[in-house]
Amino acid sequence: MKVSRRIGAALAVVTAVLASACALFSQRPTTHRYLLPAPKAAVSIPANFNVRVRSVSAIGPFEDTGIAYQTSAYQLDSYQYHRWVAPPTEMVADALNAIIKPRADAAAGAQGQELMMLDARVNAFQQVNYAGRRGGLVTIEFCLSSDKPLAPCGWRRTLSRESAAASDTPVAAVEALGAAYDRVLTEFAADLTQYLAGLKVRRAAAFIPVSEVCRGMTSPVAADTSAAANWERSSRDLRRQIACG
Repeated sequence: MKVSRRIGAALAVVTAVLASACALFSQRPTTHRYLLPAPKAAVSIPANFNVRVRSVSAIGPFEDTGIAYQTSAYQLDSYQYHRWVAPPTEMVADALNAIIKPRADAAAGAQGQELMMLDARVNAFQQVNYAGRRGGLVTIEFCLSSDKPLAPCGWRRTLSRESAAASDTPVAAVEALGAAYDRVLTEFAADLTQYLAGLKVRRAAAFIPVSEVCRGMTSPVAADTSAAANWERSSRDLRRQIACG
């Protein structure tokens, strides 16, 4: 009789434990996953140039899918049940590859092309909710260099944008982060396009034959008054002064 009672008590304990485990499992929150908006901007790459995305790096929280949130100047955590579909580093890399599209007439590795490598580092990609701030913060550092080993950055930009959130919820934070992210990518595309256009002009001015340089001591005034055209005229005038005395 005592053995039966002990067995019955043990079975009751096991049943209670299993019931508690099932209850806890059934109450587990649902994991929500979020996307970032597709980039709208595009980089215009001049002929004879080719740009490739080499790397996108970040600190640990931005290499994980948990959405990061900042509650003080010193504390950065991540949501467990609110996550990106991919780490921010991967999403940024995909976006940059979509934004930087090689020209149709300039296949990768074509002879005469100048190959340039783009590296990016995600320094901030979090919900901000402290000291009166409530929004999404995105900061990305960009470096464009030649494909030579240990080449320095020929063009460097750090773009940081913060967009206000409608509330302090994860969903509102995702919307704010999407807006800040879109602004960073749009400014990046515009800045890099402008740099590449100016670089093309400088490369062309550097190879003007001396016979052409000395043909007249001043550049004719043209109808084109764009920044690139003004740079080209100034470069030619300077080369004439150096080469022709």
